[in-house]
Amino acid sequence: MVKRLPCLALLIAAANTASAAEAVFDGRIKVDGDLHWQASLRRVTPDDCDESRRADAHCSADLTILVRNDSAKQLQCDARFDSSHFKYQDEGVAFIAPGETRQALHGSIAASAENPKYEVECHFLEQASARGPIRDYLCTREKRLELDGKAVEASGFYPPGAARRGDTGTVVVEFLPNKANRRAEYARVVGTSGYIDLDRAAYELTKAFVMGDKCRGTPTRIRVRFSDPWTGQIITDAIAVGGRVEILDP
Repeated sequence: MVKRLPCLALLIAAANTASAAEAVFDGRIKVDGDLHWQASLRRVTPDDCDESRRADAHCSADLTILVRNDSAKQLQCDARFDSSHFKYQDEGVAFIAPGETRQALHGSIAASAENPKYEVECHFLEQASARGPIRDYLCTREKRLELDGKAVEASGFYPPGAARRGDTGTVVVEFLPNKANRRAEYARVVGTSGYIDLDRAAYELTKAFVMGDKCRGTPTRIRVRFSDPWTGQIITDAIAVGGRVEILDP
C-alpha cells in the first residue's frame, strides 16, 4: 500500500483521444472558496509522426501537465499520470506563485496511444504551524547530503536569484522516510518562508537526505533556514552568490 500525505485538493481528468496534433482539456476546482487553480493537459505530436506513422514504435507524443494558480497564495502541486506506458521526464512537483502558470509534469507516450488519466493535488504553502512537530524519534538523518552518489553541501541549495535579492527565511518540510532506500519521499512544504524560490530549494534539499537505518516510514518534519546571503567577486563573467543554509530540528 502506497502511503500518501494528506492533500487539500484532487483533480482526476478523463482520458481524451490522441487524434489531434495538440489537445488540451481543463478542469477547475475550489475548496472553501480560497483554493482555486486550473490544470491543463497539452499534447504535442511531431510533424513527422503523421497518421501513416502513428503505429511506429519510435513515434511518440509529448505530454505536459500545466497548472495555473488562480489563488491569492502560493501553491505546491503534485501531478502524475495513471498509465504504465507514460515515460516520466521529471518528478511532477511544481511550486506556483499566485497568477502564475507552471509545468507540473512532462514526459512522453506512444503516438498511437490515447491520453491517459491524470491527477493533480495542490495545497497552500502556509506559514509554519505552532502545533507540536511530527517526528519519528527513531529515525535520524545522517550528517551527509548526497545526490547521484556524490556528497553535496547544503549551501549549494541557496537559489542564486534569492541571494542576489537578499531573500531569507525558514521553510518547514514534511516527508516520509523510505526504509528501503533510506531516502525522503512524498515531501511537501508545510511552512513557507514567504519566498517561492526558497520553498522550492528546501524541497529539493530533502532529496539529498540520507536517512538512518532505524527509519520506520512515519512522517518526519525538518526546518531549513536560509540566511546571510552574499554577493562575491566576478568570476568568468559571472558574479558568485550564495548564503548560509542550515538544517534544523522541527
